[in-house]
Amino acid sequence: MSESTAGTGSRLGRKAGLTTGSVIAAAADLADEIGLHNLTLAVLADRLGVRSPSLYRHVNGLPELLFQIALRGVEELADAMAGAPDLAAVAHAYRRYAVAHPGRYAASLRADPRLDEAGGRALAPMFALIASYGVPDADRVHAARIVRSMLHGFVSLELAGGFGLPDSLDETYERLIAAVEQGLTRS
Repeated sequence: MSESTAGTGSRLGRKAGLTTGSVIAAAADLADEIGLHNLTLAVLADRLGVRSPSLYRHVNGLPELLFQIALRGVEELADAMAGAPDLAAVAHAYRRYAVAHPGRYAASLRADPRLDEAGGRALAPMFALIASYGVPDADRVHAARIVRSMLHGFVSLELAGGFGLPDSLDETYERLIAAVEQGLTRS
């Protein structure tokens, strides 16, 4: 590995030149690595080998950067779930994404009307899936909230280390999926 690409060296940011996309990508990666709540412009600038004011050429402060990470997270989660043929596939795609990208996942949970379009794309597979279980139109939003709550609740506890008992998390997740699926078939 050359000196210019080793670690988080300052040469990488200066030599390669920053773009808005590279700043957001680095911020998303850093949020996954250190936790979204630990991400600051100063930490990101240090990672990129630049001074914090340089980042303002690419993002309008930390709130905008967090929005961009949220947007990326919602879009990536939508891509991960796209084409899933059943509830188990959606659930496993959701969990894999959240565990692999905890910072982006945390950012994606924010309520922001600017995320509505991407969020709609992320929810589309879930609504299609719920419809396939014969859930009446009037109950689909409630069913989607139930499924999302199940998914989010489990992965949030998993990410926080909230499951301390030795039993298999994978088996518990499978049982949870089966229970929710059984509830959907009774609708």
